[in-house]
Parts: sequence; C-alpha cells; structure tokens
Amino acid sequence: MIHYKTLLVAHDFSPTGNKAFRKALELAQQFDAPLHVIHVVEYLMPLDTHLGMVSPFEGDLTEVLLENARKRLHGFARDHGIDDDHCHIELGSPKNEIVNKADALKAGLIIVGSHGRHGLGLLLGSTASGVVNHAHCDVLAVRHGD
Repeated sequence: MIHYKTLLVAHDFSPTGNKAFRKALELAQQFDAPLHVIHVVEYLMPLDTHLGMVSPFEGDLTEVLLENARKRLHGFARDHGIDDDHCHIELGSPKNEIVNKADALKAGLIIVGSHGRHGLGLLLGSTASGVVNHAHCDVLAVRHGD
C-alpha cells in the first residue's frame, strides 16, 4: 500500500482547483499527511510606455497580483484548517513552480486540477500535463467533470 508523507495541491482559484483541493484534503486525512497548497502567479511583462503604449496600471502590477493572491490563498487555506506556513505563492511558470515546490518539500504526491483542452491537454490540461511530464513524484490529475 502506498503511503504519502507530504502532499502538494495546486490551486488556481477555479472550480477545477476547488475540486482538486477537496480531493487533496481527503487524501491528506487518509494518509495523515501534511497538505501544502501552491498558487502560481504568472509573470506579466510590463508595458513599454516609451513606445506610445499606455499602461492602465500605476506601479508594479506583479507585486499587486502577488499580494492579492497571497491574501486570497491564506484566507482560503485558513477556512480549511491549513496553516499559513503550508501556503506557497510563487511567480513564474505554473508547471515549473509546482514541480520545484514539490521537490523542495519532498512531496510524494502532487494534486492538480485538469481542465482538459488540447493535445495531451485534451486528457489533462496544459499545466497538469506539464506537471505530469516533469514531476519527480506521483501526480493525481483531478478532472473538473460535470
């Protein structure tokens, strides 16, 4: 029988992310294992206002996105009994950051939501597919379904 000691769930604040999170909570209880939650903010290229393009944002939008994601994830996690130190906000490529965080935590299982769009993504979704292909541990892709 497989027994996972640490689990990592990726949450993108979508209904599919919620479904993956519910499954991750269930598995964490089943294995009596700590559950970590990660949300990845994708880096946004700043607009070059010197070329006549006007940025609708004052200041650094990336920092605003990171802070908003941090507040949202911490609030969500607390509502489900997860400590702040088990919440991780990263900036970058979702598939890379999820795999890197799983490696750093020595997670035995990554749980990701699957939207299922195109190519291998028809089965998994682009982030889920990337995680499955690059993870050094087991991955459970939870389909959104009906």
